[in-house]
Amino acid sequence: MDSVGKRGSWTKVANLLYAHPECNKQDDLTVVAVKDGKDDTILLASCYMPHDEEAPPNELRRLVGEAEKAKRPLIIGADANAHNTVWGSGDTNERGESLLNFILISNLDIANRGEEPTYIGPTSKNVLDITLHTSGGIGVQNWEVLSTPSFSDHRYVGFQVKFSARTKSETFRNHRNTNWELYERVVRKNLTKHRVSDSHSELEELTLEKILDAYIRDKLPSASISKAQHAYTKGRSTETALHSLTAVIEKALEHKEYALGVFLDISGAFNNVSYEAIMESLEAAQKKDTKLY
Repeated sequence: MDSVGKRGSWTKVANLLYAHPECNKQDDLTVVAVKDGKDDTILLASCYMPHDEEAPPNELRRLVGEAEKAKRPLIIGADANAHNTVWGSGDTNERGESLLNFILISNLDIANRGEEPTYIGPTSKNVLDITLHTSGGIGVQNWEVLSTPSFSDHRYVGFQVKFSARTKSETFRNHRNTNWELYERVVRKNLTKHRVSDSHSELEELTLEKILDAYIRDKLPSASISKAQHAYTKGRSTETALHSLTAVIEKALEHKEYALGVFLDISGAFNNVSYEAIMESLEAAQKKDTKLY
């Protein structure tokens, strides 16, 4: 908050060669470009996410996309107003699930460590402030909630930034470059227990499935679908679901933690459920404005 009580975001930069504003499109997002003695450049962003708006805001989504396209390292300090146990909150809410999904898809790392509250209000305290950074190229180290008085209900957060060597290379999976023809040949070769057929009847079934899929996507309101769901959601698929799951597992392994997964498969669910039951459930969900999974 400034002297007149106006909401805004700010970034404090110390021990740097120079810093200058990169962009400042609105009060809730401030970005500066910073260089060190080796002429390496990173973007530092401070973002406020209003509790009554979608998280993350579109401005931050664009910033992350532009930084990725330009291959510029990015560090984000955000008052997210979102709860998720992944960054130390005592619980997880819908905003926290939505924000975590964006973090995983965008290949961002969470620097938060521990469960020390970053927000202490009159009646509650929690971890609402998170620090994010792009993977590779830079390292955010020694993240901590500082005991220095901030004269605010939000506490100071401190960390150190380490630039990686220019010659360092990092391997990663790029599903866009997958050789799907080779993948299909390998799968067909190893499918010894299942019949793989390209018969006309099966192609008709596949075409009908695509038609029904397009119809459902067109008729089903996007607001009725949970943000954690990948099916029937624009821009998502089984690939994004697998990448989100893989990112969680790899992050746990990187920090020498455990990753637990629960998988539920209802035998014959689609074949045995009645049409009437489906319609009743959808109508009930629509009346109660319930999210569909």
